Amino acid sequence: MYDYNDFKKYGYVSCGSVASSLFFYTFFLIFTLVILNLFIATIIESYKEAFNADESAINHYQLDDILKLWTKYDPEGKGYISYKEFW
Repeated sequence: MYDYNDFKKYGYVSCGSVASSLFFYTFFLIFTLVILNLFIATIIESYKEAFNADESAINHYQLDDILKLWTKYDPEGKGYISYKEFW
């Protein structure tokens, strides 16, 4: 256990050097303020995208089916079909 004499002899940085404590604090700040916030933002963004996908009128799979049907009636890709083919 450290006592007052050790404190007088070594000061606050009795374990390591000033550079090691500086490295520790900068690493701690970078990790907590930058990396952790980016991780949380990624999670929130994925939840937001999933929520918006649930609220959309059609989902991704239905859109694929519509595109396959459209290419069946419009193989040249003109962007329109006749009303007879539509029904």
